[in-house]
Amino acid sequence: MEILLRKGELLILEGSRRGRLVRCGDGILWITQEGDRRDHLLRRGGSFASALVGRIVVSALSDCRLTLLRNDPVAAGKGIRIPRLEVSGDGF
Repeated sequence: MEILLRKGELLILEGSRRGRLVRCGDGILWITQEGDRRDHLLRRGGSFASALVGRIVVSALSDCRLTLLRNDPVAAGKGIRIPRLEVSGDGF
């Protein structure tokens, strides 16, 4: 699924996110995940693979294009669920 975010917008992925892959097509993304002490900064061509089950927050530091994919072949074989997406322009 391809998603476009404007600078300052948030994408919040709720529920179990293990096996989710976020790829940055354009722009700069800041990604944080519940239970992960690290933050991740992605530029064009960069990707983030979720190994944890917590909520993922993606913040656009510039206008961005990103792609959400399944990274877990077992989960992908069970069918793709459309994640609940919440987009906010409020920033952090």
